[in-house]
Amino acid sequence: MSNPNHNAHPSHHHVRPEEPIVTPVVPPSTKHSVSTESVAKRAYEKFVARGRTHGSDREDWVAAERELTAREVGKA
Repeated sequence: MSNPNHNAHPSHHHVRPEEPIVTPVVPPSTKHSVSTESVAKRAYEKFVARGRTHGSDREDWVAAERELTAREVGKA
């Protein structure tokens, strides 16, 4: 007869602890924010310039955010 609890606690499985979520700390003097509306507009411009092909919305958004933030930093 087999033991029903044989695989209840397998000792060969190792559970890795979850990696902590690290949020970068930006000093207040270098913190620049751009409006969601301006990022959306710039991301849309990138979409249109790419020929309105779908599937790169996140890349467009991140690039637009980075571009506009860089402009704000340059103004400071």
